[in-house]
Amino acid sequence: MRGGVGDGRPRLQTAKHVAETIFRLSGTTNGRLAVEGFRQLEQRTGTELADLATDREDDRITLEQVRIQPRKVITSPEWSGIESRTRRYSPFTVNVDREVPWRTLTGRQHFYLDHDWMLEFGEGLPGFVIPPLNWGALGELLPSVSPFSR
Repeated sequence: MRGGVGDGRPRLQTAKHVAETIFRLSGTTNGRLAVEGFRQLEQRTGTELADLATDREDDRITLEQVRIQPRKVITSPEWSGIESRTRRYSPFTVNVDREVPWRTLTGRQHFYLDHDWMLEFGEGLPGFVIPPLNWGALGELLPSVSPFSR
């Protein structure tokens, strides 16, 4: 925008404007931002990481390019996976290969959560429990003979 309250800010009047803004502000589509993000993460972790994106630092993926043909995203600190010209995206490879702490309160991968706020809810082992089926609501969908009764 030029002038007024929005001076210097992105113009978000159409869906295309919004999409282009997202592409420009994401490290997965803007190589310069990916490298900057990894350099900040290097300071926090003490692990060299910027090399994961430096070969694509000058790359910018735009909406128009994606409309023509899908593109490989740039490895970015926004995600936990590494993707390169020779490697397909796989989650948590930054954590495993580069020993970057996990994005949890403790920095470790864990299943049991002994945090006070979790225990207050009566749950230290998070999990999803499927609620029991409402057999009455199934009505005629119920098989007359169960395949498991034989």
